[in-house]
Amino acid sequence: MAIPLSYNVRNLRLRKSLTVMTALGIALTVATAVFIMALLAGLGRAFATTGDPLNVLMLRKGSDSELAAGGVSRDAMQVLKDLPGVAKNSKGEPLVSGEDILIVVMARKGGTGETNVTTRFLTPLGIEMRPKIHLTAGRWFTPGQREVG
Repeated sequence: MAIPLSYNVRNLRLRKSLTVMTALGIALTVATAVFIMALLAGLGRAFATTGDPLNVLMLRKGSDSELAAGGVSRDAMQVLKDLPGVAKNSKGEPLVSGEDILIVVMARKGGTGETNVTTRFLTPLGIEMRPKIHLTAGRWFTPGQREVG
């Protein structure tokens, strides 16, 4: 035996607070799901559009992030350069760039305090390996000089 539609409508009117709470719970669940999917889509897009699939990042043993890597020894760099499958530039040099990352504390614009700036030390070969890097104004840094600022 089917329940009449009027019974359902009358039940919703009699239990207004329960009906509103149920609707709000469903709306909150849907909104949370939408926000999480938007976050995942944004992160996926950010990671997919950065970097080059042909580049390989080598970390020293025990490192779990690039910032904590602490660099690779010169001997290990030479071994990496001699590995088969390493691309070479037009001069025949292996496209291997020993780079380091440093956090530099700099003053904020307007003198409102300080901020941490992540700095990557690139070699000329490292710049050549990243064809999307373009200098829009000024000049490249001179190696061995304290020019950050």
